[in-house]
Amino acid sequence: MINLLPQNEKKILDNREKRKLILILEILGFSFFLCLILILVSTKIYIYGQVEAGKIMLERQKNNFEISEEKDHSEKIKEANKKFSELKTFYSSQVQVSEILQILLDVTPEGIYFNNLAYQKQQATSSEITLSGFSRTGDDLLKFKDGLDKEERFESAYFPPSTWIESENVDFNVKFKVLDETRS
Repeated sequence: MINLLPQNEKKILDNREKRKLILILEILGFSFFLCLILILVSTKIYIYGQVEAGKIMLERQKNNFEISEEKDHSEKIKEANKKFSELKTFYSSQVQVSEILQILLDVTPEGIYFNNLAYQKQQATSSEITLSGFSRTGDDLLKFKDGLDKEERFESAYFPPSTWIESENVDFNVKFKVLDETRS
């Protein structure tokens, strides 16, 4: 097709087409950047939401961990307290045999020698000791019997009658109860 328009008119038409083309390209560029901005903003909002959800989940997990850790510590403390209570009960129910032996040595006069000592726990409040030994004289053995009878923690000292036959070089056996300290 032949354009018969004057040169000026041709330029004006050319310029209009260029402007339309530039306007279309500007609109396309603006639309592209607008879509890009909307995509980036929505991506940012999505990522921000995911981060916040992660923070909330992390906080919940942390709280759950702290609670479970507190329960763990609480259980360990309860278990330790129970063990300490059991130990306290065990040790408080134990008779201090060394104290009993010291009292026994205190009431034993010179000339008495022990050959055998047997200690047996009878009940919660008493125990029984069986002793066998040697005494140089019957008087020493009588002093020993009196010492056992006078001691508050010892009760029911029993010497067999055959013990009192000899007056010197006496082999003897004796049984007596030891009372708990709380009862005396």
